[in-house]
Amino acid sequence: MRITYSISWQLQGERQNNFYTILFTVTVAAKEMCRGKCGEASVVHRDRYELTLSSASTEAAEAYRDGIDLMLSAWPGAAEAFEQAIAADPDFALAHIARARIHSFYQQSEAARKEAALARELVTRNGTAREKGHVETLALAAEGQLGPAL
Repeated sequence: MRITYSISWQLQGERQNNFYTILFTVTVAAKEMCRGKCGEASVVHRDRYELTLSSASTEAAEAYRDGIDLMLSAWPGAAEAFEQAIAADPDFALAHIARARIHSFYQQSEAARKEAALARELVTRNGTAREKGHVETLALAAEGQLGPAL
């Protein structure tokens, strides 16, 4: 079950007239909803758009979602969130390709290509068709092949 709250507030000072909206998403894990009747294997992790994530780890899925939120909002901490997701599930391809994207932002080309290559390898073993396309597109971008990435 997913509950989303939208909160707006007005900042004081130099940006006094700008309004910002933050979406807080509270996720109630399927494991908790089952109240002990189903195991971790039955949990299907999803991203903010309800797309399946190929990770068996709740911690990795949560860290990945947090990292994507931070990256898309240009807040600091995305790299650390992706590192946390990778530590929780080293085989989670989307966390690796997201980390590669952060390396690209900072023009760390070699690190980006290395992480993208690992993500490609991992997604072939346990990724969905959507995840395979996502990884391939971002891997091409990390390699500087922007035309094919489009």
